[in-house]
Amino acid sequence: MSDWIERVQNHRVWTLMKDLGPLIDNAINLEDVDAVTLAGLERLRAVLTYCGKRLGGGDPLLVLPASLEAMAGSFESQKSAIQTFITDKSTDHITVANTAADNALLTAFQLPGLLTSEEQIESVRNIISYRNAIEELAQRSYEARKKAASDIEDLNLAITAFKGQIQNSLAELTALIDAKQNEIAKVSLEQQKVFAEAHIRSGSQIRMLRSRKNEMILFPLQRISSVVCTDITNTKPTKFSKECRKTVRM
Repeated sequence: MSDWIERVQNHRVWTLMKDLGPLIDNAINLEDVDAVTLAGLERLRAVLTYCGKRLGGGDPLLVLPASLEAMAGSFESQKSAIQTFITDKSTDHITVANTAADNALLTAFQLPGLLTSEEQIESVRNIISYRNAIEELAQRSYEARKKAASDIEDLNLAITAFKGQIQNSLAELTALIDAKQNEIAKVSLEQQKVFAEAHIRSGSQIRMLRSRKNEMILFPLQRISSVVCTDITNTKPTKFSKECRKTVRM
């Protein structure tokens, strides 16, 4: 194999293109990739496929090393930008990668060789695949928004129903508290009335007991007093008067 062929077939551009394809797949498979970013990644895939076809279909003897180096630099920039996007998910990196892809296309147009029917068919297929991916993503986005709107409406209805239940429960609880407070007040008044009546009855009983006690005390004293007075008029005290005096002294 001549050096003229080896400088094309052993160029680093082939390794870069080989690594770039799986890297694009990894970026597309990330979660929460929006429509614009997905479209940019699919465009990078289409550019990669087209450039590969152009390089593979060209005569190595007619390919300039400068063209290969320019295309390799473009793919290297795309690879770096996609790797950074996978890390921080900033869509600006996809814009940078597509700018680099423009340079790769410009270099591909400068490669010698005619566009074969197979390459043309493959390019059209890539275009159709790209458009289908965008339409599918747009449809998914529409269905997701529609479902989200329906879920939000159901949630609002559930919140409204729950709010009504809470208000009814609060009303029932308030009515129950009021009823219990009225019941407690009624019982308290009844207890106060019973206590007052008991206090009155107790006072009456105490006064009655005191009156009876006084009567029990005064009656013997009156009798003793009568006996003593009688005894005073007598010159000789009787046995009973002696006992009375003894009782009075005690």
